[in-house]
Amino acid sequence: MSDMAKVLAVIPARAGSKGLPGKNFLSLDGKPLIQWTIEAALETPGIDQVVVSSDDELVLELAQSLGVIAYKRPAELCGDFSQASEVIADVVSAFPNYQTLIYLQPTSPLRREPHISEALGKYNTGLKIPVISVVEVTQPPEWMFTLNEQGRLDSYLPADEIRRQDTQRKFIPNGAIYIAHIDSLKNDGFVFSKSNSLPFVMDSKTSVDIDDKFDFELAEWIMKKL
Repeated sequence: MSDMAKVLAVIPARAGSKGLPGKNFLSLDGKPLIQWTIEAALETPGIDQVVVSSDDELVLELAQSLGVIAYKRPAELCGDFSQASEVIADVVSAFPNYQTLIYLQPTSPLRREPHISEALGKYNTGLKIPVISVVEVTQPPEWMFTLNEQGRLDSYLPADEIRRQDTQRKFIPNGAIYIAHIDSLKNDGFVFSKSNSLPFVMDSKTSVDIDDKFDFELAEWIMKKL
């Protein structure tokens, strides 16, 4: 990890969730949801500092009690249309003495320290290529449709009949882990996807991203089974 320089982990935790109100502090298998991510970050070798960016006083108090920096997010970055890039830029400007950023969303509680450590192992500071966690798409986009103006189905990717095994493997970000060199990220407007990132592939179970009650209950069920 010596080539990592100083590593800053940022955990965003806005109070206003529409899909699942107060989700960051909801109890998941005996712990507030966000605590799973805070603890995973604290347990990861190579992370020099962990910052929780939030406007939720309960979350900030919990973060402080767990020994990480509780950073009060400016009100203008707490709206429904606030972008992750704006949140990252704000934290980076407040904590300037770091070279590598790890962005960990608290809605991925099944992403643990071994995942973060392995993803860090793929990252090379010299090359400055971001690493993003992904999960394989189970339904090929060749099978998907959009709705046209008449409300009828149009093929999303027009193609002849195709079998799943004949399609290329495809992946989407699962929201669990983002790693990048901070200077390079600045040049990309703090948007990870602007670079040809390296993938860190996770399975579908550990890729659960909690947006609503169903996702929350699914994560809880998986935790009991693992």
